[in-house]
Amino acid sequence: MEKGMGILNLDWYYTFLVLAKTLNYRKASEQIHLSEPSIYKQIRNLEYHLNVKLFEKGKKKLQLSKAGREFVIYAQRLVEDYEQGVSSIRLFNEKSKAQLTVVVSPYIATYLMYKFLPIFFEAVPQVSVALQIVEKNLERQMEEKNYDICISREEPYSKKFSAEKICEGTIRLCVPNTPENKLLTEEGQFFEKYKVLSGNHPVYWENLKRKISDLVPYTKFMEVNDVQVTEKLVALNQGISYLPTYVLSDGEQQIYFLEPAQILPPLSFTYILTKDDRDEIVMFKNLFRDFIRKEQQKGNVH
Repeated sequence: MEKGMGILNLDWYYTFLVLAKTLNYRKASEQIHLSEPSIYKQIRNLEYHLNVKLFEKGKKKLQLSKAGREFVIYAQRLVEDYEQGVSSIRLFNEKSKAQLTVVVSPYIATYLMYKFLPIFFEAVPQVSVALQIVEKNLERQMEEKNYDICISREEPYSKKFSAEKICEGTIRLCVPNTPENKLLTEEGQFFEKYKVLSGNHPVYWENLKRKISDLVPYTKFMEVNDVQVTEKLVALNQGISYLPTYVLSDGEQQIYFLEPAQILPPLSFTYILTKDDRDEIVMFKNLFRDFIRKEQQKGNVH
């Protein structure tokens, strides 16, 4: 190979600039975590490539040659151009990623999305998700804000979106886990003992309250429209409620679910609304449907 025509390695430029600044192999080695022999070899390779001497030995320490001092300017420019190019292409790549905007209720965010999103990102790393949490009227929010996907427990009314009903999970009577409660085996016994925390689902409570009142006419109800608050109140022995079984936290010992004996538990559904059938939206729906199915299976264990 002709002298000066070797293969260029950008690391040589980084090493050269550090050594040009420190003028000390030991200090350069500490800064870039490279052994002194390796630094020496890289500098020799760069000098061979350029066919110039970049350093020379002074009386007391290493110093740049005249060509080396001149070359610092070009090396800095090359490194800066490279780093700017890397930043630009990474930014371009981020901007070119497919993006989904998803609106969900606080319940969906609390109990489902924190588990589902890592699964989605692992399966579809090229798609990013912007999550918006809205208390109510999610479908209207989707229409006004032009979200890609809406996940709600409210039954959809608009024909502008494609809607799919996904069974949310097994619903059971959730009761405090106390020694005396283990002696109770039927729902009516719990309705006599506790307030029923109702209103945490937008659909099934009206019919469920009638069934409970028919069984125990003097049942006391207390409206609590937040599932997480309901769960905490049950754990604190402040009431009972019907909840999806998968809301039970791993290792939770303060509550348990009663198997039905007198009242058939309601069915609960999650609705996923989409505005088109882009690939990333279809992948999101398929993965979410599979995720819900697996969550139901977990819940059935309790």
